[in-house]
Amino acid sequence: MSLLRQTFRVPEDLQRAVCRTDLATGEIVSAVLDCTLKHCKTLNRIEQARRIRELIETGAWTDAALAMVALARSRAVRRLSRDDGEWHCTIGSQWPVPDWLDDTVEFSHAALPLAILGALTEMLGRSPPVNAPAASVPKAPADSRDAIPAVSCDNYL
Repeated sequence: MSLLRQTFRVPEDLQRAVCRTDLATGEIVSAVLDCTLKHCKTLNRIEQARRIRELIETGAWTDAALAMVALARSRAVRRLSRDDGEWHCTIGSQWPVPDWLDDTVEFSHAALPLAILGALTEMLGRSPPVNAPAASVPKAPADSRDAIPAVSCDNYL
């Protein structure tokens, strides 16, 4: 890792960094994990993040990248293929829907872990960070001016 650690403020910065690098490093994989944790609020994410950090420390870049996609539970790796020396990764919804209906993200890179991380950062760039935990229900603002009074119009005679 470098002494001058870069800070990536948005997923687009991370995606540009993934495009520019040739090999996965602990710094860039950790930065993608931090960004993923900001965008995904799952119940046991601390335990999953600890496991992913252990994979990063051992240099298991591909396993760490796949675990990060699994951390974003609404998405899954749909396709991994290698063509003309480049890896192509497609990430889509976790549900089995046709390709034309699915909101997929595709990214290509010469290194497999960077292809997965590039698709993941592109997916994260499309969705805003989540502030509420996954188990919560969003609250609607209560405004009495929007309420419609109910009136019974039935004739009971």
